[in-house]
Amino acid sequence: MPEKQCRRRKTEIRNSGIIEARHAGGHKLELFFGDGRSGIVDFAKYIEERGVLGRLADPEFFRTFRIDRESGGIAWSDEIEIDSDFLYSEATGAPLPAWMQESGCTLIVRLRFPAGNKRG
Repeated sequence: MPEKQCRRRKTEIRNSGIIEARHAGGHKLELFFGDGRSGIVDFAKYIEERGVLGRLADPEFFRTFRIDRESGGIAWSDEIEIDSDFLYSEATGAPLPAWMQESGCTLIVRLRFPAGNKRG
């Protein structure tokens, strides 16, 4: 079965993005958004040993998270990025944006590969 392609529509209004993130123990991050809302996301339920998020199982690697200033999401090194709209919904309890609900996409993960190493 082909993978579902989940892409944000260019006209979709995004949340205001993550402005601060703190490690909250284990595989949890406390996220603060530009609209003043905040909450904790526990990534443990998304980490599979052999899945695309498997690297996050390593506590040292997990703590290397950063805010991706371009997208407003959370990224680890230049390999994994999780969409800010998904994180906003998880952290605040707000519903997923319409584009995610309509497409059936929920957890949006972008994998990045160094130049010359693109997989496809």
